[in-house]
Amino acid sequence: MVEKECIVCGREFKCVKRTRQTCSDKCRVIKKRQNAACEICGNIFSTKGYNCKWCSDSCKKLYKKSQEIEKTCEFCGKSYMSKYKTKKYCSRLCGNKARGTINSKQITCSECGKVFTAKSRKSKYCSRPCMIKSCKKKKLTYKCKHCDKTFSPRCTGRVTFCTRDCYYSYVKATAKKPTPKKQINIIDCKLCGKQMKSTYGAVEYCRSCSARRKMDMHKNCNYYRRIAANAHADNSVDKQEIFARDKWKCQLCGIATLKRYDPSTPDRLAKSPTLDHVIPLSKGGSHTRSNTQLLCSKCNTAKGAKVLSLF
Repeated sequence: MVEKECIVCGREFKCVKRTRQTCSDKCRVIKKRQNAACEICGNIFSTKGYNCKWCSDSCKKLYKKSQEIEKTCEFCGKSYMSKYKTKKYCSRLCGNKARGTINSKQITCSECGKVFTAKSRKSKYCSRPCMIKSCKKKKLTYKCKHCDKTFSPRCTGRVTFCTRDCYYSYVKATAKKPTPKKQINIIDCKLCGKQMKSTYGAVEYCRSCSARRKMDMHKNCNYYRRIAANAHADNSVDKQEIFARDKWKCQLCGIATLKRYDPSTPDRLAKSPTLDHVIPLSKGGSHTRSNTQLLCSKCNTAKGAKVLSLF
């Protein structure tokens, strides 16, 4: 370790490298900004960032001019300066003119026989009147998509409707009809009895009750696995219904349990309701409504896997 003094702030620091001159990254940035030199004129100046290479806008313009190359336009022969090597024309006008003369082709009109220049090979007529004359001679007929009437169009191309009225009436007939609004039914919740609005007939519980039931299912996954292994299990047993049957009171100590978790109440963990089997599943009891009851968490932990008559 070598003891040194910072060039920028003058603070003493220890380092391994002997070439180091600053104590921190902040001082290193300040040093770089102070010692920046312009690439054109060579003047030292204070920069705002790392990528600044020129002291002023005039030096920047001089640098860009030095990178330009002298070229001659392929269309008009005028000399110009450009920074791109692949550029061929001095302006956009010269480029458009050159492309128009290169791509244009001499074609004879199929109606009047006049020679004209066109950009594409598919063009057959020199003007619109010649195109209308050829259509009248051919007498092309089409069938209307709406009224099934045959008609001859004024111009070439695929035509599907004879008039605009047929087009608008066809669009109105084929337009998508708006979906009818769902009927809103007022239903009472099975657990709390609260009235709620529902658009679907299968809804039986309100949001808070359904969320509570889902939480119970996730928490007691091992409990339900044990019940499924039991041969005499009743799948219609619901924890909330049994709590409502016992009026949310413990069947041993008679204490009133909490319907909702409230952190402000004292002894909230002891007063939380739990489902208990009178004859435990390990002793051959069945998961039925007659064999289940409400116990507070304190009584349930004290009871354990004992039979109620022996407790």
